[in-house]
Amino acid sequence: MELKRIVVAIDSAHRSDHALEAAALLAEALESEIAGLFVEDSDLIAAAALPFTRVTTPFGGLAVDVTGDTLAGELKQQADAARRSLRRLSESRRLKWSFETRRGRIDREIRASALATDIVCLSTSEAAGGWAQVENAAAILLGFPRRDLSAGDIVVLIDDPELGEPAVEIAAKLALRNRRRLKIILVSSATQALSAWRQRTERLSGEGINVDIGACEDCDPYRLLDAIGKSPVGFFISGIRTVAAPGWIKACSATFRCPVLVLKG
Repeated sequence: MELKRIVVAIDSAHRSDHALEAAALLAEALESEIAGLFVEDSDLIAAAALPFTRVTTPFGGLAVDVTGDTLAGELKQQADAARRSLRRLSESRRLKWSFETRRGRIDREIRASALATDIVCLSTSEAAGGWAQVENAAAILLGFPRRDLSAGDIVVLIDDPELGEPAVEIAAKLALRNRRRLKIILVSSATQALSAWRQRTERLSGEGINVDIGACEDCDPYRLLDAIGKSPVGFFISGIRTVAAPGWIKACSATFRCPVLVLKG
């Protein structure tokens, strides 16, 4: 599975710092480009142009007039700030980067920008409708507002080899670059399947990666937490076909308190 870009979706309604950090960590390991996408919400601008629209200030709760032009100017300032943040982060880590501003419906613009070889990165607050936005992309990355992404195991959830092997490959690159332990969880109770995966991952130990492999009967986040053990999780990757629900992705992010990458089968 070739993943050429990580598209980080940014808009005025959500903080995206943690999404950028998660994207940068993954881009370093995969040697991928980070493509920032700021969406000026056309619905919001249209609403601001209505004569009865008011904005309540955060301090004092005062209602003030707002126009479409005023809001468009504020969105431009936010886009400029997002571009500067992406540039600083990318240049500090020597990552290839790009930035684009689009105006339109947020979900449509994200969907239109995502290619079949892209990972689309969303913030946690965007994820409720995130899956529909990335139907064209290869994977979805959900950021997490965590101060330190430099610690914790790299955990990968797998079942069949077709999607599991690319997931393990990504996890191994993350583990190797960041000197983390790689924890592989097989969703199966079959001893034979576990043995087969152990044979597949033997080469990773030879490459200097500390690998631990275990099993869990299903992919419920709390049962997975028991299978993972007491060690903190720094990055969680799903390589199973049976999971595609935004609710499950958010539950994993909240349970493991880390970024979540889901490959799409």
